[in-house]
Amino acid sequence: MTGFQIRTLAAGEGEAARTLMREYLAELGLSFDPARLDADLVDPAAYYAPPQAAFFLAVTQDGEPVGTAAVRPLTADTCELKRMFVREAYRGRGLGRLLVDAALEFARRAGYRRMKLDSRPDLTAALALYRRSGFRPCADYNGNERAGVFLEKEL
Repeated sequence: MTGFQIRTLAAGEGEAARTLMREYLAELGLSFDPARLDADLVDPAAYYAPPQAAFFLAVTQDGEPVGTAAVRPLTADTCELKRMFVREAYRGRGLGRLLVDAALEFARRAGYRRMKLDSRPDLTAALALYRRSGFRPCADYNGNERAGVFLEKEL
């Protein structure tokens, strides 16, 4: 797997993140809801600001953003993996795994002991990736109306 870089979102790149998230939501038949469910995307660089949060972009050699992942705190020792998405044309190349690995590494360095995530049962490829990465089922921890699967991993 060559030709891709995983890096953190820079100030001023919020529109790239929003564009990818709009694509993701459209694929799922959902609407972008910046007032409520997607408030983190109004200014993702600020919302996911280090040291306790991060927003990652997967970019091509030409700098085209083609995937995302984010980490945000839930409690002092637990974080959440958010905003996992890879554009359809780039799936099957290991980018999802690179994004998950970047998020896990960030979470460990930030001192988190556990990572949680929510997803949908119809996202079978994503769920398989999460399970291969060591995530296991857990109780609904956030009441996300868009989700139906809840997973966690001890770090």
